[in-house]
Amino acid sequence: MAVINHIHLDLPTVGHDADDGPLHRWGVVNRQPQITIQAQVHRSASGHTYVSRVLDSGDVMQHNDWVFQLRMTLSELEYLRTMNGMVCEFIDNVHVADGTDHLSSIQSVTLLEIQSVENLGPMMTNLNVTIQLIDMTNP
Repeated sequence: MAVINHIHLDLPTVGHDADDGPLHRWGVVNRQPQITIQAQVHRSASGHTYVSRVLDSGDVMQHNDWVFQLRMTLSELEYLRTMNGMVCEFIDNVHVADGTDHLSSIQSVTLLEIQSVENLGPMMTNLNVTIQLIDMTNP
């Protein structure tokens, strides 16, 4: 596996490009993996701290979520907005080289939020768009 300059993210209904997975590729500017757990912290009247966690076979259940900053055009942003809140097929930018089998790397995520849209300048045609992806994989 190598770090590639793009991710694959598209709706499952769009289909795949032979071995390359989801059709749409998005250029990556910044990648922030976020490992999350489901937990609650309680404090008793005597001051003791208790943590309740969701477990899977005795281990804390972890999910791999992401925040990505992507570079795209205005028309690509409009397409991305159609996926907002939808369950999508996703391949991280750490994947096998293009032209090789990507299908085993496909993950199910929800495009939870388009967090920010940054115009790079009045003469620039590209935008930097920050999105949050939530892991939909069930252990």
